[in-house]
Amino acid sequence: MRRMAIFLTVVLLLTTTTLPFFISTNNVSSAQTSQEKTEHRTLYVGGAGPNNYTNIQDAVNNSLDRDTISVYSGTYVEDITINKEVTIKGEQENTTFIKGCTLHIMKNNTRISNFTFTKGIMSYGSNTIIDNCTFKGTSGGTAIDIRNDNAVIENCTITGSYWCGIDCANYYLYDIYPKSNITIRRCLIENTSYCGGSPSYAIERISSGGLITENTFVNNTRALYSICNSVIYRNNFVSYPDAYGGVGNVYDNLWNSTYPVGGNYWTHYNDTDNFSGEKQNISGSDGIGDTPHTIVNTNPPAYDYYPLTNMYCPWDNTPPEIILIKPENNTVMRTGETNVQINIYDPHLRNTSYKINNNEYNTIKEKNLFFDTAEWAEDGFYNITIDAVDYNNNHALGFYSFNIDNTPPGAPGKPIYENDEPGTCVDRDGKIVFHWASSEEANLDFYEVWLSINNESYTHVFDTPYNYATINGTTGNNYTIAVVAVDKIGLKSTQSPVSDTITINITIILPEIIIQETDATTTNDTFTIHWAVTAGAPTSYEISIDGQTWTDVGLITHHTFQLGLGQNTLYVRGKTNQYTGNPCSITVTRTNNQTGNNETGNNNESEQKTPFPWVTIIIIVSVIIAILIFILIIYRKKQKTQRGEE
Repeated sequence: MRRMAIFLTVVLLLTTTTLPFFISTNNVSSAQTSQEKTEHRTLYVGGAGPNNYTNIQDAVNNSLDRDTISVYSGTYVEDITINKEVTIKGEQENTTFIKGCTLHIMKNNTRISNFTFTKGIMSYGSNTIIDNCTFKGTSGGTAIDIRNDNAVIENCTITGSYWCGIDCANYYLYDIYPKSNITIRRCLIENTSYCGGSPSYAIERISSGGLITENTFVNNTRALYSICNSVIYRNNFVSYPDAYGGVGNVYDNLWNSTYPVGGNYWTHYNDTDNFSGEKQNISGSDGIGDTPHTIVNTNPPAYDYYPLTNMYCPWDNTPPEIILIKPENNTVMRTGETNVQINIYDPHLRNTSYKINNNEYNTIKEKNLFFDTAEWAEDGFYNITIDAVDYNNNHALGFYSFNIDNTPPGAPGKPIYENDEPGTCVDRDGKIVFHWASSEEANLDFYEVWLSINNESYTHVFDTPYNYATINGTTGNNYTIAVVAVDKIGLKSTQSPVSDTITINITIILPEIIIQETDATTTNDTFTIHWAVTAGAPTSYEISIDGQTWTDVGLITHHTFQLGLGQNTLYVRGKTNQYTGNPCSITVTRTNNQTGNNETGNNNESEQKTPFPWVTIIIIVSVIIAILIFILIIYRKKQKTQRGEE
């Protein structure tokens, strides 16, 4: 009974002390679960670490609604289907690419930002946002395909789309269902291409509630098609065919805001701006045309009552791009050889000013500049300065220079031989080294070196940018050398290489060597020889101990040989780049006599045999035995003493 009471007491104590811990843990776990359900996470693609994925689709599959997927710069080639309400944003628009596939949005409340696409986006969800994206040469049709109501497309660039830039309709068999409440703002849509001969469109099919504002449409057959019941203002309609008037099949739209916000800029609107005010009846310009612009292809007629006389682009902070098409900058050319072409790219370009050398500026509206060099008759530099400015006053400057040269280069000086004797090559290696006075030509490109051997026809052997050269010859031949100057456009100082020549006869002098030591006898295993040159100019020396295998020792004039017993023949010879001289040698005999010295002063200590140390070993053993005997005697005395005490 006593033991049971003790057991129950212990159980009670354990329960009361641990129960609060479990309750607290359970509450924390519940709180964490609730927090995980409401927290918006960020997943990553293309980086490293937790919540990071290789593919965008993998991140989408593992995401929850309202998560953000952040994509690092790179190129992603994959089919992507978004079935979550997520935000997907690239690191930078111009460094994060989605190529070769259409991105499909299947859920509402999805946002796509900061990507460059080569195909496009198709959205079936409502409340889609697409912003800060670029679409380049999208194949297969439309860049952005909106198949549901309520979408915002903002700050996007669409270039070279096939058929259409932005299409806002659903298609079922032969029926078309345009969408509503579509906002398109601050987009650039340019160069949409024809589809089977049909017109191309920047934006098409909005049924109602559309807002199209602050966009720029460049070089599209129609900027807008089948747009109804929408507000359209502060857009730039640029470079469209006059017959279409920039739009088609558009009804019941408001084409301008109130004064002084104004309407749209139209390339073909050419009326004056002499008045201002809501009714344009007050003297003074205000950037709005004095008469309304008629919207063509509408029935009943529609009007932009406040057409803008200048493009509207306050968001554009990018200066124009000046591109030299041909030829390369600083090209040297003849008059009329090629024309100069310089293009200016800026969708909001106001005008371009240019001048040649110090002449006055000419200001034009053209984006493509051509300069006819047939008009540049005089030799010299033609410097072109370009100042391009857009409608937001962003300037770009370009400086290019071209050199007209119609005059052949001056003839170089007569080649001068640089070796031992005039007219005879005795440089010991068959090399003919020569130089000449430089041509007086600022645009000199190179010199042609021509060679005639034994009065045969000249042969063009090589080109050099320098005023000196080296050729290799062989003994017994006569060489005639001529030099022709060539400038950067191919004009030559002469068409015949026979003037101002030199003739050289090759005489080869082989290297000759003499060894300063003589035949000798030695007991040492090494022997050093020294040598000197008596003829020629070696570029290196070779040594050998058998006359068969040779070792290059550079330009050192001494060498130490390893000797074998008996006779040793020591060789040395000189070499040039092409020729090898005759070897010189001496004989050195090594004997077994251990006390002799060699005749060159190279002494080695004679080998001596060391006798075996018997005496030392005997002494050491005797000492060890004496120590052992001493220890034994002491031990025996100690035992006797112990017995006596007992």
